[in-house]
Amino acid sequence: MSNHKRRGKTTTKRQSSRQTSVYLIGGIVLLAVVVFIVARGIVVSSNTTPPQVTGSARIQVEQTLIDYGDMKYGTHVNPVFQVRNVGDQPLLILNSPKVQVVKGCCPPNVQLSTKTINPGETATLSINFTMTEGMGGPHQFNIELRTNDPHEPSKQLIVLSNWVA
Repeated sequence: MSNHKRRGKTTTKRQSSRQTSVYLIGGIVLLAVVVFIVARGIVVSSNTTPPQVTGSARIQVEQTLIDYGDMKYGTHVNPVFQVRNVGDQPLLILNSPKVQVVKGCCPPNVQLSTKTINPGETATLSINFTMTEGMGGPHQFNIELRTNDPHEPSKQLIVLSNWVA
C-alpha cells in the first residue's frame, strides 16, 4: 500500500508540474498579446488624431518666428519649421515657397519635404544660410507659404538674425 501512495504522490507532483507549466506558458502568451495590443493602440492613436477642422485642409505651424539673435560670421544656420495639416482634407502647398528679404541680403533657398500634407501629417520647411564679412548686420527673411487652406491661404514664417564679427 505504501508503494501505491508514493505513486499517487508522484503522479500528483507531475500533474502539478504540468499545470504550473501550462499556466506559466499561458501567462506569457497572454502578457505578449496584451503588450502587442497596447503597443498597437499607441501607434494607431498617434496616427488617428481627430482633425481640428472638418471639410477642408487647415495649416498649423507652432513656431512662425525663429530669432537667432547675434551670430558670428561663418556660422551655419538651418532654421526648420514644422508645417502640420490639422484638417481632414489634404493640405497642398500651391507653389514653391518664396523668401522675401526684409533686411539684409542674400535670400536662401527653401527646402520643403513635400507639397502635399495629408490629414494629421507634418512636413518640414527649412532654409540654410551663412553670412560672411561684408554681409553683417540685421537680417530678416519672410517666407510665404501659399496653400489650399480656405481659412488661411497664405502663411508667413519669419527668420531673424544679426551677423557680427
